[in-house]
Amino acid sequence: MAETKELQSSKDYIIEDAIISRGSTRHVNIKNSIDNIEIYESLDKPYLTGRLILRDDFGFFDYIRFSGTEKLELVLRQPKNKTEFIIKHFILTSAADSEKVSEFSEVFIFDFIEEIAFLNQNMILSKSYTGNPVEIAKKILADTLNVVAINLSEQPFQKEMKIVVPMMHPLQAAQWVLKRATTEEGLPYYMFSTLNDDVLIIKNLKDMILEPVWNKLPFRYSRAYVQAPENIHDERLLYNVDTFRSNNNENTLDFINAGTLTSNYNIFDATTGRLETFKFNLKSNLDRLIRDQIIPRDQLSTFDESFQYISPTREAPLAEHTAKAITRIIYNNTYNTDYKNYYEASNAGELNLDAAAMAYRHIIFKNSAEFTLSGVFFLTGLNFSLGRNINFVYPRNDAAIADKPQISEKELIDIKRSGKYLIYNTAHRFIDGEHIVTCQGAKISNAKD
Repeated sequence: MAETKELQSSKDYIIEDAIISRGSTRHVNIKNSIDNIEIYESLDKPYLTGRLILRDDFGFFDYIRFSGTEKLELVLRQPKNKTEFIIKHFILTSAADSEKVSEFSEVFIFDFIEEIAFLNQNMILSKSYTGNPVEIAKKILADTLNVVAINLSEQPFQKEMKIVVPMMHPLQAAQWVLKRATTEEGLPYYMFSTLNDDVLIIKNLKDMILEPVWNKLPFRYSRAYVQAPENIHDERLLYNVDTFRSNNNENTLDFINAGTLTSNYNIFDATTGRLETFKFNLKSNLDRLIRDQIIPRDQLSTFDESFQYISPTREAPLAEHTAKAITRIIYNNTYNTDYKNYYEASNAGELNLDAAAMAYRHIIFKNSAEFTLSGVFFLTGLNFSLGRNINFVYPRNDAAIADKPQISEKELIDIKRSGKYLIYNTAHRFIDGEHIVTCQGAKISNAKD
């Protein structure tokens, strides 16, 4: 745990309080006994999760009588900011492991989850709602968990509908209805929780992609910076990347099997007996994003090169194949009003938006990377992680560059690995007096030549 009073390192932090309580009578402040805390954020989860490593040499475990429902109130801040506190409430769900390290002390590992997620599992919802998908999701959370969700994007393309939540937990119900929310291009909406926000965030992928990077200097992978003594007044060192790793999260065959690249849809309306058919083609949808200037024309391969593969048997790109047939049954005009039901769509174009949203949820994260950054930007009370973009520079793998008398910035950079990345997962690690943040980022665009 960092005990400094002034910021001396870009990884400094202070745990003001870490209070574990059971009921109204048993409370223990464990801030001086914490070896490690990890807190995880994800675009796919409307709550935080984490892990706590605690050294017990004061009879904590016996006193608290651990049962898996203990509360953890965690108060964090940066040393330079004495008024901005990050306050989060968790439930310790399990004692994952323990090890006796001396005659009178033991190390425990606890898993925890944000309190709203624990409360969520103890509620079942069956209720009718009206509104567009985003409005309904916000109503569900306010009615059941007393949670505020803020929509940072425009309203979805889908208009007002009427749904009956079919016996679901509130968070799952909100996510279920948000699956019907897209932009007019078919880009999906996400609902997520961050370490720095007191509310849930709703934001669509279009706005995430178009948002400018927030770092005024590029994050840069440099072994020279890593090995140099840290000088908090040297701004360049704040943007150093400790570790970097490229990822390829899914293979092309997985996308083919899921119908992400191409598929034929057969939609049968059981109310009228009408059959609506259409072909979904990922490349056509990506072409629209280019026309609408959501992704640059020269960055198409950043999102997916799979459809460029030429089949040796058909001598045609995968985009021209039919990889999967998907059949759905829907009921239109359920309510005989202006409200549509959950599954209802007026035409093939609206149905195509659902297929596009599913495809984008998979394809956007295929070309990604993992960075380890200093925590100085990520404990401020403002979200700079989930759904935000960063500019990253990766050095070119060419030892001969070092022998050149004059080197341009372009020659130093690996254009394909450098560029704009959208953060979709983070792990905040508070360990050995340092706050480090491991970010998983989806490649949005390459560095400019």
